[in-house]
Amino acid sequence: MAAAVAIESRWVSVPASLLVQVGAELQAASKRRSCWLVLALGLVNLFAGLVFATDWLPTFAALDIIYANFACALWVVALYLGAQTPLARYGQGIAAKMFGLAFVVGAMLAAAGTVAVAVQLCRGTAPLDLPLYAAGLYANLGLSTLHLAALAVAMQAIVGRKWLAMGATAIVWIGTNLGFEHPLLRFGAPINPASGMDGFGPFVASGIALGIHWTGCCVVLTDMGRRMAGHRSARAGGPPPRPLAPNVFAVVWTAAVAWVVSGGWILHTTNTEASAETARSASWDSETANGPQPVYSRLDIAIQISPLERILVSRGRAIAVNRQNVPIPELHFGIPRVLEVVALVTTGELSGIDQTTGCHRYRLNRPLEPKETLKIEFDLKWTPNGFADPREPPRLLENGTFVSTADVVPGLGCTTEPHPFAWAPPVAYRARISSSLDQVAVTAGTLVRAWKENGWSFFEYEAQVPISPFTTIHAGHYATRKEAREGSLPEVFYHPKHRDNVDGMIDAGRAAVARPPKSGNSPGLVRVVEVPDYRPFRSLGLLGVRAETRRGRACPGPTNNGRNFWRGRGQAPPLRACERPAYDTAGTVLPYSERGYPLNTPPPTGSTPPRA
Repeated sequence: MAAAVAIESRWVSVPASLLVQVGAELQAASKRRSCWLVLALGLVNLFAGLVFATDWLPTFAALDIIYANFACALWVVALYLGAQTPLARYGQGIAAKMFGLAFVVGAMLAAAGTVAVAVQLCRGTAPLDLPLYAAGLYANLGLSTLHLAALAVAMQAIVGRKWLAMGATAIVWIGTNLGFEHPLLRFGAPINPASGMDGFGPFVASGIALGIHWTGCCVVLTDMGRRMAGHRSARAGGPPPRPLAPNVFAVVWTAAVAWVVSGGWILHTTNTEASAETARSASWDSETANGPQPVYSRLDIAIQISPLERILVSRGRAIAVNRQNVPIPELHFGIPRVLEVVALVTTGELSGIDQTTGCHRYRLNRPLEPKETLKIEFDLKWTPNGFADPREPPRLLENGTFVSTADVVPGLGCTTEPHPFAWAPPVAYRARISSSLDQVAVTAGTLVRAWKENGWSFFEYEAQVPISPFTTIHAGHYATRKEAREGSLPEVFYHPKHRDNVDGMIDAGRAAVARPPKSGNSPGLVRVVEVPDYRPFRSLGLLGVRAETRRGRACPGPTNNGRNFWRGRGQAPPLRACERPAYDTAGTVLPYSERGYPLNTPPPTGSTPPRA
């Protein structure tokens, strides 16, 4: 009975003493004037960025500015406080310091969020999204900062010197994030970009996996520091380190297992994609010599988009014509690497598939003579692998899917730069797109009919005149608006919470009507469709100078040319913008960034070479 009472009193006393130590750590942190000074400078810098760096301030843009203008102050405070010697020894002192740091980080983020919300409310022109604020501040920037703080605490416990621990932590943190591209070599959870239309959508799975991985790593590192600090104390004549309590022991080993398992999954997912991409780049030159190939004269496609599962199925028929002066004995189909080929049928036999390049070769039963046509049928499936590719903007989304026909139709010829669709002659175009009941699908052509059936919304489009085969396909929660002026009818599809973008979208549509495409055909009804624009955390901002590109600029930059990417903790490069008039390649559909400017038709998924 006495033993039971002793055990119970021990369990009661441990949380009580831990709370006392956490309070002592917070009291010590509150007395450091340097931390208050850094916080004040960070808030001033953030306020300047919010006021001067953008004309329109939705929540996702405010988060970008917080990352750029306030994150540095947050990291400095976390590093400085984490490298301080704990007030109590052994594991309980380290745990108290970590809880105290978590409270400090949370309070600083609350201050930054309050400033951002206040500026947003004073302007009153953009919607306030508090759940997105919470996710962006605490699950995104906050978790990343806690990993930095845990690294500083572990380093201090391991080396036993404040300034040495601070320097070692800074070297590991800065060096890994600037010197490496692989997420397993960059310490800490990533700061993922956000969208006003889709939130953190495609980055949730990768963010959770990396968060689990680096949290487990931090728990193991702090336990290692506890052991080394205890042994160092024992050598100096102090008491030996105490063994871990059973519940703490279970937590440490669970964290270690989670660290290893999540790291294995991330390594498998990313390396599979990277090895295929490297092999693709190495062998692509041999595929560019296709010989003569036909071109499409008609595309009749059926696209099924499952937004919640982020799955796209593309089925269709195409007519190809030989416009060369010589017979064509073999067809080469270039298919983006993200697509699974369920079926690909033509009047010939499959002679080979290059798994690294996605090139399917078919030897025809007889050569295709000049001006002769043949029919091609295809069935393709696009399923993301669950880990967002940091080298390409995500386009298959829960809200705001933004793909091109080059993503979902086999290209005739195994070249990607430029893609065959970019220079192909106009084609007769017909598309039937299905998505969930609450979404609207948009592509080029005239809307023939729209209906709902078996839990799906269907939209059938047909171009009245031949158009470029390189056009876009969209699906999302859209509100619509038509504007009639001097015979032109720009039709705008916008996110219901982004009404402030409508005027700019209408102006972009009028400009598209005023300047016809290079083909000489009138674009007719121009549809301007708002799309998510995930912009990564690329640089730090000073008083609004580099926090955010001003809304409405003609060419916000730098543009992404598919090769040069900003290094940093972001997960995706910006969409292509302002390289050439979008309506020259998109036909009657003009993609428009949620940030307030027209976009170019995106390159085919899988066409981007790997980074150096």
